[in-house]
Amino acid sequence: MKILLIGDYKDNGGPTNVNRMLIEHSNRVIRCIKSNGKIMKNLEIFWRIITCDFVLISGYNSRGIIYTDFAHFFKKKVLYLMHGCVKYENQVNHLLLNDDYVNKELIFLKKVDLVLGVSEKYSQWVINYYPELIEKVSFLNNGIDRNEIVRRKKTKHDKYIITLTGGNRIQKNNLIICEAVEALQAEGYNIQLNLFGRTYNDNEIISSKNIQNHGMVPRNQLLEYMCNSDLYICNSYVESFGLSVIDAIFSGCDIIINDNIGASSIFKIKKKYVISDIHSVDEIKKKILYVMKHHNNEDILNSIPNDTDYQNCVKKLVNICKKMKD
Repeated sequence: MKILLIGDYKDNGGPTNVNRMLIEHSNRVIRCIKSNGKIMKNLEIFWRIITCDFVLISGYNSRGIIYTDFAHFFKKKVLYLMHGCVKYENQVNHLLLNDDYVNKELIFLKKVDLVLGVSEKYSQWVINYYPELIEKVSFLNNGIDRNEIVRRKKTKHDKYIITLTGGNRIQKNNLIICEAVEALQAEGYNIQLNLFGRTYNDNEIISSKNIQNHGMVPRNQLLEYMCNSDLYICNSYVESFGLSVIDAIFSGCDIIINDNIGASSIFKIKKKYVISDIHSVDEIKKKILYVMKHHNNEDILNSIPNDTDYQNCVKKLVNICKKMKD
């Protein structure tokens, strides 16, 4: 079987990393586009669509409708690996994207043969957001690389260190975490908060002596910070998966999340560590104080099934394609 993957795999980002790992662990079942330059790239895409068995478009592509129509002309099934929802994210994050670009998302979703959310939890969110797609939405949980597990001893710090990612993007809802940490600091708790990710000028963010905004850093540098952190918090409005959550778990961090985080599809976490009201400073404060005394990293790490690696992720994708063929 040959599956053509249309999507970025060369840069550094969540979907890009997923695409690259799928390709690397597929034993050449998944083929990628190698040409550079717009014209040569599109020529290769059209040629490979003709010669492949299935097309997997990973991440929203402005030319996705064209690729899908072309694939259907040659009787090829098209799967869409959905890492995010353009319409929702444009609204929530005030991105001011081109209306035509946003509106074509639903047209594209209706054209493809199967929409695969990158987590089981996110696929349910997609169905709720786009109920007209209920018959064609399934999921393929992102794979993980167990080689990245860092077995480290908890080191004692002068301060309790918390890490956040996602910058001050509205959807990430990090401002409320900063407010909770600032309140705990005012009560005398010695806490350091490190915030990573892009800073959007129009969005508010708290910055003080013990709340440091590091901005965008290379992934290896972020992992170094995580290895020296005690706690990672993810409090997004919606998180299709959240690779940084897995990075934090593998780096030895305790975890606090809310119930909107797709990565929790592949691990178990007790309700004591799950934020129910994502806008409540008081609840977040209580969760932080609780996890400071009751660590959860080892329990979460041990709850991740063995079949969540990328090799098994590819096998699941192949089985999905086989069922579509039948």
